[in-house]
Amino acid sequence: MKYTKPFPSAFLFFGLLSCSGCWFYEDGYPTADLPPVYPQAEWIQVERPEDFGWNSEQLAEARKIGERIGSHSSMLVQGGQLIAAWGNTSQRFYVASCRKSLLSILYGKPVGEGVIDLSSTLGDLGLDDITPLTDSEKLATVADLLTTSSGIGLPAAASSEEDVPVRGAQAPGEAWIYNNWDFNALGTLYEEATGQGIFAAFTEQIAEPVGMEDWKEQHGQYQTERVSEHPAYHFRMTTRDMARLGLLMLRQGVWEGDTVVSSDWLQQSTQGYYSVPENSGGGAYGYMWWVHDCTGILETEVGIPSGSFSAQGHWSQLILMVPEWDLVFVHRGYAKNLNPSDLMEFFKAVVAARQP
Repeated sequence: MKYTKPFPSAFLFFGLLSCSGCWFYEDGYPTADLPPVYPQAEWIQVERPEDFGWNSEQLAEARKIGERIGSHSSMLVQGGQLIAAWGNTSQRFYVASCRKSLLSILYGKPVGEGVIDLSSTLGDLGLDDITPLTDSEKLATVADLLTTSSGIGLPAAASSEEDVPVRGAQAPGEAWIYNNWDFNALGTLYEEATGQGIFAAFTEQIAEPVGMEDWKEQHGQYQTERVSEHPAYHFRMTTRDMARLGLLMLRQGVWEGDTVVSSDWLQQSTQGYYSVPENSGGGAYGYMWWVHDCTGILETEVGIPSGSFSAQGHWSQLILMVPEWDLVFVHRGYAKNLNPSDLMEFFKAVVAARQP
């Protein structure tokens, strides 16, 4: 069902799973009049987590749990400071469905410039597929694709048959249903509208301005399949570069005083538009972002404040932004999904190390 309560700049990971200190940002700056902190050429870990409100012994215990459950790597950033980094944060690999949130960021520029109109229908745009869209499916708008509510039941690249929605079961905009066709078609639309490839745009507009240490355009790869004209767009990134992306989101698109992404777009895209079923983690869904609204599992079980938001992907991957705590947390498994109850134990241990 549609989500009717508006979110303040709200920003889930657990399709597998699913409050408090306050710093609120305006144009990237805290209201306490303290200049925001950004990493320079590389992340430098703080010497004493206690100086930033974290218990070193409890962080060490959380690290042990992460190692025991098979976590690949994690980074904990608060106030722009690297509080903890565990595992191999410089290994580059597939970010899975976190890719969708990365594309959402890129949409801010063409939408703001009027190149892409969120109310345009697929029929208006002439966007179709190998199996032609029905007249009803052609009524789906760009906004419907961004909120994965198009109701289009067609096979998609990087998607199994069981993941394809039942065709004709819902009208465009009627309900949320996770659908790779929507996400992939948005990639095609972006490139056709802007004349620029997704990976080139990400490099120029995001990676270079925030000083990503490892990302290069050639680390992106398209996955094409015979079933659809629209390829999946895969990113291979390091944990430490994903943390920079998270900090950019936390700073509302501002990096060292420069606007990298429109804050208006980020606020619009990280609002909850549709409720997410409990079996998909609960909470709400924005424009390819998972939104925490007090009903998701991370909020109810771990204690993450409402108003948080995240990118999520297979292999237990997560970029979590918690504006109320001025915090970014990145977690990655590698080549496997971790046990959900083990992940819950790990996340609870990380939060328990925080000293409000």
